[in-house]
Amino acid sequence: MVTNEVRLYDGQNIGGRFTSKLRIPGIAHYTTGGINGLGTFSPGGANQPSKINLYTVAGGKLPERAVVGKSVFAAEEAVIHYSPRGDSALLLTTTSMDTSGDSYYGSTSLSLLHTSPASKDPSISVPLQKEGVVHDAQWCPSTTAAPNFCVISGKMPSLPVLHHGVTGAPLFLFGESHRNTIAWSPTGRFVCLAGFGNLSGGMSFWDRNKEKQIPIFTTTPSSEDSSGTVVSSCGATTRAAACQYGYSPSSRYFMIGTCAPRMNVENGIQLLKYNGQTLSLYSQDLTPDHLREVLWVPKSKDRYPDRSATPPPRGVKVVEAVVTNSSLFQAAAKANPSLVHSKIAAGAPRQAYVPPSQRAKGNG
Repeated sequence: MVTNEVRLYDGQNIGGRFTSKLRIPGIAHYTTGGINGLGTFSPGGANQPSKINLYTVAGGKLPERAVVGKSVFAAEEAVIHYSPRGDSALLLTTTSMDTSGDSYYGSTSLSLLHTSPASKDPSISVPLQKEGVVHDAQWCPSTTAAPNFCVISGKMPSLPVLHHGVTGAPLFLFGESHRNTIAWSPTGRFVCLAGFGNLSGGMSFWDRNKEKQIPIFTTTPSSEDSSGTVVSSCGATTRAAACQYGYSPSSRYFMIGTCAPRMNVENGIQLLKYNGQTLSLYSQDLTPDHLREVLWVPKSKDRYPDRSATPPPRGVKVVEAVVTNSSLFQAAAKANPSLVHSKIAAGAPRQAYVPPSQRAKGNG
């Protein structure tokens, strides 16, 4: 990209002259996606809207006209996320100021754009189930399953929601929690919802196919049996100061790195299983003084099969986590019961008040 222009080069002759060019006045940045997708963003000026265009590159040449175009007045920045198939894209626009005064961090808008000529509506405004800032929006990377994407929006505790990749309609509500980050496994089966950055680092690991949190099985001492008993839980794992993170190519492990220069203390790597269980055996030696970057070695997508979660040990009953939600979430769950897991929709069970004196005697 040069001033007001995008240029296309031959991948077999990088040092040669460009083969095609596209003039776009005021272009700030571009994004590629799929096999031949190109998205551009041109910020607006005084009384002029910002322009977002999606192009389809064909025959090694840049087209003169966009397949989909959108003009937005309130858009100082824009992020374009192409779908794995490359026929759709999520458009997240942001402004530094919120004229309504609801948010200190400005305002956001999320749209679903389709590049297929067969699409009835090329631009769809994604219906947020909790109004407010969009913290993150990510496509499920699976190309074999029906397209869908996850969005986290609203004031804390925010609401993560799974949406249909064609209509944008909500499919499943994960429940309110302090989350602002979405990380999908390469197979698209598992998803980690995390609260990184200015949040405490909580993480929840979900199975998208089953629409349930993945349980962790641990052995703890038992008062009845000194050999211990296996118990399960769906609690969130916490790791603060996460600078880099992501699933392994096999989707069976999750890595978190605390790196310099963002964090100059407690640098290191934490390895977790796909359900959030810490692999301390491998984490103890991964603590260099200054860790600059940590990445998984990439592998082809067909290298590893799409494996389901390991079933619980024989005789173990999985106790699903119960999420306490606000009245706003309960109203949404009541209006759309099919979007919410029964345990989440029910909320936390009400318990009778027990005086502190009685709690000390074991009755509470």
